[in-house]
Amino acid sequence: LELHGTGRCGPDDAGHLVIVHPFGETTALYSHKTMMPFDGTLRIGRDQVGMTADRGVLILDDHHGDYPRPMQYDWLTGVRRSPTGEVEGFNLTRNQVLDPDTYNENALWIGNQVHRLPAITIDRPDGPHGQWHAHDVDGAVDVRFTPTVRSEMHVGPRHLLAEYYAPYGWFEGRIEAECAALDVDGFFG
Repeated sequence: LELHGTGRCGPDDAGHLVIVHPFGETTALYSHKTMMPFDGTLRIGRDQVGMTADRGVLILDDHHGDYPRPMQYDWLTGVRRSPTGEVEGFNLTRNQVLDPDTYNENALWIGNQVHRLPAITIDRPDGPHGQWHAHDVDGAVDVRFTPTVRSEMHVGPRHLLAEYYAPYGWFEGRIEAECAALDVDGFFG
């Protein structure tokens, strides 16, 4: 398996969200997220798939620091190209950050613009493999995620070091930022 390519993250190509997550008086985590055009080649065995810059997309999600233990983190993200070729995407998280109304990493990307979103809650009444519902108190975020591909990592005795679920699946719903909106029906993430 090989992936070679180039993402374009200059100011005309991509918007950047850089924040510091305060987890306590002396602990924090740095986060940099961007969604950008990408062109490259994916090789799987002898098969090769090309991604052109007008269709390919890349999510950069760079973190530095440590989460509190045990880590508790719900995360939903997706990106695609609009019918006109513009990068569209979103990031929705609920973690252990202090004051999530101020320090969350929830955002909507349209082209090279980032639109901040409010703090959210994610409900998973049927566990990580059932449907998820991300929403905020004012109705700006109303997104449902239906997992279709299981992905799990369990490390240590009795999963003491990690019990991590990262399913892939389909989104539906709508996100409305102050100056932009996005229907997420048909996103895969």
